[in-house]
Amino acid sequence: MLPHFQFAQLATEAWAGPALSAVHVAISGPAGAPSYQVCYFVVSTTAPHSWVLYQACGLACPFAAIAAAVAAWAASCPGGACYERRHAQRVITAAAAQWAGLQFTRHGFACRARRHRCARLLHG
Repeated sequence: MLPHFQFAQLATEAWAGPALSAVHVAISGPAGAPSYQVCYFVVSTTAPHSWVLYQACGLACPFAAIAAAVAAWAASCPGGACYERRHAQRVITAAAAQWAGLQFTRHGFACRARRHRCARLLHG
């Protein structure tokens, strides 16, 4: 289970659409089976002083709730908003892998240099 603050940070990071006026996240239900809700409030460009709400309610997985809210916005876009979905998926995948203990670190310069030097000496 994600704490409220981390869930809000992840929901904000996964958004790649127009400027947000607010992100509201909620975690409800018992500790053993929480329910996650994401609401994106987006400033509408069609009418002044208006906003549009894209939300996903009552999902058991926080990553699915974020993906569903981004998908709801992407479905309303004329172009399908493929970039926003891919961005959200990359952020969600990286966060899930990091919380699972996987590390996606790039090897440093010294490690790459040793690898190339050894390859040159062995195959050389």
